Amino acid sequence: MAKNKNSRSLLALIPILVLVVFNILVFAIVGSSVKEKNTSFWVGYGFITAGFLLVTGAIASSKLGKGKIFNELVPNLLIVAVYAVINLVVNIIAMAVDKQNATVFVIIDVILFIVLIIFEILVFLGTRQIKTNRKEVQNKVNYINHVKTSCELLLDRTNDAQVKDALKKLLDDIAYSDPMSGDNSEITKEERKLKSLIEVLEDDIESASAEVLLQNIKSASNCLKKRNALIKAAKS
Repeated sequence: MAKNKNSRSLLALIPILVLVVFNILVFAIVGSSVKEKNTSFWVGYGFITAGFLLVTGAIASSKLGKGKIFNELVPNLLIVAVYAVINLVVNIIAMAVDKQNATVFVIIDVILFIVLIIFEILVFLGTRQIKTNRKEVQNKVNYINHVKTSCELLLDRTNDAQVKDALKKLLDDIAYSDPMSGDNSEITKEERKLKSLIEVLEDDIESASAEVLLQNIKSASNCLKKRNALIKAAKS
């Protein structure tokens, strides 16, 4: 966490240093005539300064965690950097023209800022969709992992050889099952049924007869096969 914070701080220094150099160059060139400058000069100067501060803020607020650099940081900084470059060019022209009426440059700057906001919103929505998709994928993978773990724990709770063999066979079937759950209602139904059968086994593993346990394991195995067949059919 501290490392990421330090990285952001170092990156944020870059636009600040560029802004400092920009100010030194501007006022070195303009010199004592700075008081004679017209509206467009100060409009250009103000928007350039705001642009650099915007880049600094974008870097400082960015998250550098795992999976966030390319999904969030790069798109955001790329958009802000493009804005900063265009903003710099437009407002250097405004400063050079040095006219009393700066309406045209103000309009251009406002349009640029609106476009920036639109692109930032699109990046935000895209990033949120990526997160949602990733979470859905993780949930689908977690299902089969949960079933596998439950069956592995059942093995340690029984001493019956037949029940152990049946559970091992079920575990083998789970290991070769599709790790991704489907969105089909029939698949969801079978997965819920399989989960219920595993829960029954968890409750009865130490009290029910071997015959009952073997029957429940067989039902779970058939349910798993049906689930896998439905997923295969959905993908074909």
